Amino acid sequence: MLPKRLVGGTGPVGEVLITPDGKAPMSSESQARWVTSSVECLSVYDRNKLLIATEAVSRSWRDQFRFVEEEVLPNGDTKPGLRPPQIGGLHAAIGHWKMSYGVATIVMPTGTGKTETMVALTIHERPSRVLVVVPSDPLRTQISEKFVNLGLLRELGVCGDSAQYPVVGTLRQGFAASHQLRNFIEGCN
Repeated sequence: MLPKRLVGGTGPVGEVLITPDGKAPMSSESQARWVTSSVECLSVYDRNKLLIATEAVSRSWRDQFRFVEEEVLPNGDTKPGLRPPQIGGLHAAIGHWKMSYGVATIVMPTGTGKTETMVALTIHERPSRVLVVVPSDPLRTQISEKFVNLGLLRELGVCGDSAQYPVVGTLRQGFAASHQLRNFIEGCN
C-alpha cells in the first residue's frame, strides 16, 4: 500500500514518489515506490538548483564506499556483499582509471551484476557525470531505477548511510537544440 501523502512541486527534502510513467499511481497495485530524497524536489527546470544538487550529492559520496565482499560462511550461509565478478569489475575499472585516460571495456557475463557494479563504481570514483547507453526502453527503466535508489548498495553495506541519492536523468527522446542537451546532462549526476 502506498503512503497517504504525495510530495510534489518544489518542497522540502523528503520522500519522492517514483513511478514507471512519471504520473500519479491510479491504484495501490502500481509499481510506484517511495524513496527518500536528500535534495529539494523540482517541478520545473531550475539549472542552478540542479547544479547545486548534483554537486552536493557528489560530495556526499566521499568516504561512503566499502568493498564488502560476499562470503560463504562455514555453516553454509552466505554473508551478503558484492559478488566476485562485481569486485573484479570494480578493481579492473579503478585500476585502469588510475593508470590511463584511455577508453576501456569491462566485460561481465549476464546475471553477474553489471548494473550494481556501475552504481558502485559511480559512488567509489565520484565522476562528475555518468552516461549509460542501453538498447531498449525496459533496460533503460531498469538501470535508471537502480541508479535512483543506489541499487542494493545500502542493503549490502557497500554504501554508507550519508551517501545521497543521485540526480538521475532518463532521456526518452532527443532535444531540439544542443544547449538543451547540455543543460540536461549538467543537471544530472
